[in-house]
Amino acid sequence: MEKTTVLKPRGILNPGMAKQKFHIARHLPAADLEFFVERYWIIHWDLRGQAPYKQETLPYPCVNLVLERSQSGIFGVVTGKFEHLLEGQGKVFGVKFRPGAFYPFLGRPICQLTDTSLSLEKVFGVAGGTLEETVLAMPTSEAMLACMEAFLRQYLPPPDENI
Repeated sequence: MEKTTVLKPRGILNPGMAKQKFHIARHLPAADLEFFVERYWIIHWDLRGQAPYKQETLPYPCVNLVLERSQSGIFGVVTGKFEHLLEGQGKVFGVKFRPGAFYPFLGRPICQLTDTSLSLEKVFGVAGGTLEETVLAMPTSEAMLACMEAFLRQYLPPPDENI
């Protein structure tokens, strides 16, 4: 059963306008993944016939695995304002990792990801290259969540007491 958080979005600049331009849902991870994953987030928008919209955020200091057509990757801590242009119709699926919890997946200091990103293939190999297409092709949020959780379980490191 899907668990959706009801937290008020934080970090989204100009939230009144944002509500008019896109929908964001946050979902809690399954119990076996909650040591590493704080939450999943899914954004949908349909701006067909409208001008593009530049969304600005002040991101949390964490690592996110982000799936968006031709823009997917592992994104490190961003030290300033983040901007993303929304146009046409689209969706983004994200995994927000707990502070320090992506280290066991990466195997090197997370500070090396500050203000930068890595391809999914660099972290997860060949399977990372098909993840975007597989998850984003799912017809529902529940199916996307199940697909992502199945993927993460394949790479799940043992819990690290230093996290």
